[in-house]
Amino acid sequence: MFKKCTALLLAAVLAAAFVLVASADQTDQPMSLIATAPGGFPVTVRVEDCVAGQEATLMAPTTVSLTAGADTAIDALQAALTQTGADADALQYTVGDYGAFITSLLGAAGDDNNSWMYAVNDAIPAVSADNYALAGGDSVVFYFIAWQAGGLYTYFDKQNVAAIANEAFSLTLNSADWEGTVTAIEGAAILINGKPSDFTTDADGAAGITIADPGIYVVSASLLDADGNETISRPLCNVSVTAETASAPAGENIQTLFVNMSDGTVEVDGAAIDTPVAPFMQGSECFVPLRAVADALGGEVGWDAASSTATVAYDGQTYGFNVAEAGAASGICPVIIGDRMMVPVGEINAIFGITAEIGE
Repeated sequence: MFKKCTALLLAAVLAAAFVLVASADQTDQPMSLIATAPGGFPVTVRVEDCVAGQEATLMAPTTVSLTAGADTAIDALQAALTQTGADADALQYTVGDYGAFITSLLGAAGDDNNSWMYAVNDAIPAVSADNYALAGGDSVVFYFIAWQAGGLYTYFDKQNVAAIANEAFSLTLNSADWEGTVTAIEGAAILINGKPSDFTTDADGAAGITIADPGIYVVSASLLDADGNETISRPLCNVSVTAETASAPAGENIQTLFVNMSDGTVEVDGAAIDTPVAPFMQGSECFVPLRAVADALGGEVGWDAASSTATVAYDGQTYGFNVAEAGAASGICPVIIGDRMMVPVGEINAIFGITAEIGE
């Protein structure tokens, strides 16, 4: 009994909720206006159901804009639910001595075994989500997990990978607790598009993964206890796999993209390009100005004001970007800063097949 009460107390501290009240005006508001709120800053929200037998990403990474005074983790969740068109009762809560406590989110309701938790930048806050103020670039994950099974929050060292078919890439799986302790997760089964694979994590939490066919994949992980309970939250890595290409002839220029986060510069093949908005990090993903980078790489950029959609035409194909839609390669929505659309570098990689490096 003491163990259960202690766990519930901890869950009350770590989890949070807020009644979702979305008026018709809010629901119908153009997504570009949400993304460009005056003085706003971008954060990303993701929602995962990690209970064995019902594992699913309930909300893909969704970028929203917050402003001072409405900048808590629960504000971000509310904004993301509104932006993705969730029902008004998608988020329910109770209020206790430690703040708001989620009882149901996107159809997953807590019980004696399962509770809603949250993490910010892959760390577990020691306050409820309605008391945690976010900053620009923060990444928030709400996850539903079996606390009775000692469920851990886990994450990969990378959220986006550009890989080549039949060539191995590595992911490392770690857990974090509310004291800030980071632990490697050994023996977790790697899932590719939700299906078991032949790969597992070693004693250092690392897994070498190979995918044979080009395409876009979601890589996750699972670690069950003897009773079949899921003991870890669902980590998430989006992997863009391209076919192996022949080396370029000698002397032919191979385009590379380098983003220097210390001074905000962007280089294509070693030459600096004009970036009207500086690149920024959001979680582990780097955002760059779409038009400036795509122009430099040989793409033709268009803009449809009616739908607030940017397009990039390249190599006979056209790609669309809208702040209400997650990119195919990164699973993350673009954002608009000023009058410039900022997109994850992973999207640039997928379109142009370049080599990108983020450094200082």
